[in-house]
Amino acid sequence: MLDFPQHYKLATTTTKLYCYSLEEIASEKIRALLTRRGFKARDVIDLYMLSKKGITMNSIKKLAIEKTKFMLKYLKYSQNLESKKFEEKVNLGQEESLIITPLNKGFPEFAEKTLKQLNKLIEEMK
Repeated sequence: MLDFPQHYKLATTTTKLYCYSLEEIASEKIRALLTRRGFKARDVIDLYMLSKKGITMNSIKKLAIEKTKFMLKYLKYSQNLESKKFEEKVNLGQEESLIITPLNKGFPEFAEKTLKQLNKLIEEMK
């Protein structure tokens, strides 16, 4: 029994939460990678985790391009994309210490493939 009966409904009712779909999250990760001045390995890690749920670069490419093109209306993002070229090996740096679930042996191969795809996407968008 609750000590505060006025809060009983809070503990016993279903709450609805609205959140992005996995496809939306992945496309935002790609958009961020393409338009951010720096590089955040966490975005590639997130894309890797999303790939385990069946979300691939090819399946969201159109949405990612759409989101990126919208951001290119802003000079700083178009300049960032213009000068963007990814190294094809990910250095996890400090982010590695933040990973709760260890990455399996397939991550380096996934990261290399993804960065190649992103470089190709950059060329397509120029």
